[in-house]
Amino acid sequence: MIRALLVLAACLGALPASAAPIYSSLYVFGDSLSDNGNAYALSGGIWPPSPPYAGKFSNGPVAAERLAADLGVPLAPSTQGGTNFAVGGATTGVKNYNYEVQSPFPLPATLANTGVLAQVGNFAAASPAFNPKDSLFMAWAGPNDFFLALSRGSSIAQTIASAVGNLATALGQLVGIGARHVLVPNMPNLAETPFGLAQSATDRAALAALSLGFNAALAQGLAPFSALPGLDFHSFDTAALLHEVEGHPGNFGFSNVTAPCFDPASPASLVRVQGGCQGYLFFDSVHLTTAGYALLGDRFYGALEVPEPATSGLLALALAALFMCLGQGRRRQRQAAQGRPLEPEGLSAASPAARSTA
Repeated sequence: MIRALLVLAACLGALPASAAPIYSSLYVFGDSLSDNGNAYALSGGIWPPSPPYAGKFSNGPVAAERLAADLGVPLAPSTQGGTNFAVGGATTGVKNYNYEVQSPFPLPATLANTGVLAQVGNFAAASPAFNPKDSLFMAWAGPNDFFLALSRGSSIAQTIASAVGNLATALGQLVGIGARHVLVPNMPNLAETPFGLAQSATDRAALAALSLGFNAALAQGLAPFSALPGLDFHSFDTAALLHEVEGHPGNFGFSNVTAPCFDPASPASLVRVQGGCQGYLFFDSVHLTTAGYALLGDRFYGALEVPEPATSGLLALALAALFMCLGQGRRRQRQAAQGRPLEPEGLSAASPAARSTA
C-alpha cells in the first residue's frame, strides 16, 4: 500500500506543467523594438548614434535577442546574413516612419521601404530554406504607424485598420511559404512610455485610446490564425506586462519606470548610460533598457510553452499504480477476514515471485 502510494506521488510530482518547444531558428520581422543592427548598418553607422546606443535602439540586447538566447538559437541582423529582418522606424506596411519624416536627421534612401510588409515580401521572394517543424517566426510592429499618422494628421481609426490588415497580410505570406510556429506580441501602451507621460492629459488619453484600440483590433484580426489547422499561433500582451511593471516596479527589479535613462537634452544622463542604466525600465522616450527587454524576452519565451507530450503517459502510470494499490488493499482485507495468511505486499499468490517465496 505504502509502496504504491509512493509510486503515485513520485509520478505526480514528476508531471511537468509545461515545457518550451525546441526550435532550431528564429525569424524576426518588425521595428526598432526588435532591430539588433539593421538600421545602424543601413544608415551607414549613423543611426542610432552609438554610443550612447549600442548599434540598436537600447543599451544592449533587445527582447528578440533575449528570446533567441533563451531558445539557444542564433539571431544576427539580416544585413549580416542573419534571420532578424526588423528595421528601426519600420511601419507595419512598406514605409519607414523615420525616413518619411527625416527624423532625427536626414537619413539615407537605404532605409526607405523597410516596413514589415517589405521585410516579409523580400524574405518570401528569396525562396528561403527553413524547416517548418522547428522554425519560429516573430512579427512585432505598430507604433510607427501611429507616429506617422500623428505627424500627418491622418485618421487614427483608418491607421488601426490598415496596421492590423498589414500584419495579417504579412502573417498570411509567412504561413503561405511554410511557417508553422508564429509569435505576435501586441503594442506597448504609448501613453505609459516617457514620451506619453510628457504629453498633456488630453493627449495621453488619446494615446491610451489608440493603443488599446489597436491591441483589441489586432487580437480580433489575428484570431482566425489561431484556428488554422497545423499552425502553432502564440500572442503576447506586451501592454499588460509593462502596465504591471510600472504599477509594481520593485517586484521586477526596477526603481524608475517613468523617465528615460538617456535624455539627449541632458549630458548628465550619459553617466547613467555608462553605469548600465541601473534600475531604469526605459532607455529613451519609447525604447526599453536591455534589462527591460530581458524581462520581455523571457516572457515571450514563457508564452511559447506547450503541454508536455509525455505527461499523459506519466499520468496513466500513476493511475495504474493507484488502482493496483487499491486492489491489493482490498485483497489483503479479505485474506485477513478469512483467516488466511497474508501475501507479501506487492505480490499476488498467482505470481511466479510469490510461488518462489512461499
